[in-house]
Amino acid sequence: MRKIGLVKRVIYYNFDYGEVRFKNKPLNLLFHFLDKIAINYADSTWYFSEYVISARKKRGILKKDKLSSQLVVPIGINFSKTKFLPLDSIDRKRIVYFGTLYWTQGVQLIIESLPDILKMDKDIKLVIIGSGVLERELKHMVKEKNLDGYVKFTGIISDEEAEKILSGSGIGVAPYFPDPHSTRIGSDPTKPKVYLSCGLPVVITRVPPIAEEIEKNKLGIAINYNKEELIAAIQRLINDSYFYEECRKNIFNFISKYDWEIVLGNAFKALYKLY
Repeated sequence: MRKIGLVKRVIYYNFDYGEVRFKNKPLNLLFHFLDKIAINYADSTWYFSEYVISARKKRGILKKDKLSSQLVVPIGINFSKTKFLPLDSIDRKRIVYFGTLYWTQGVQLIIESLPDILKMDKDIKLVIIGSGVLERELKHMVKEKNLDGYVKFTGIISDEEAEKILSGSGIGVAPYFPDPHSTRIGSDPTKPKVYLSCGLPVVITRVPPIAEEIEKNKLGIAINYNKEELIAAIQRLINDSYFYEECRKNIFNFISKYDWEIVLGNAFKALYKLY
């Protein structure tokens, strides 16, 4: 389309990346072949994180004259629609998971940890928003551990319903499983940004790059994929009111810079400088 003059510029917006994108070898090779073509023939490639640019440099698939056109453009939010409720309007003891129910998302770790979390406070509840292939197994785990009264599965609900639950909850969890081939390692997953946009301190495993930002900026707690660390993180956010309120204040200042107008505005400014 560019060659025949129908478009002036082509941007390859690369959502996620994994060395083993597909377990089928021929399919994986085809993916990397097409990926290489897209990177080197697009006018610019936009990535969610620096990690992916570094990974591609190591693979030697970036032409030297294309390096300047590789831009980091993270996931944004509609800041004007963020839902920050006052502290006295939220349930500090309600933990929420939002997203696909798949083993690499780590939902099972929350349920495995919940009996120990409840030992410190019987008023703690877990709400799981979403659906997926692991749903039946997770529900079986809940029943097996006698957690029916403490865990609620909402299934797939509207954005408005999800926002209402999220903004009224106390903690958002994102315990990604550290699969070495996971695309989460080099991506900017939506889940943590959704939590932050609703004012929720986040407990996240050190898998996606945003975990470092959450830890550095005190927006919650970054942990390893470990039951004891998850329990300790939940315990601190529920019991340490000073730390919890500090996280909430930091979240508001941090998330504003990810408004889509700012994110895309910066990306297009950088693009205009190149051409």
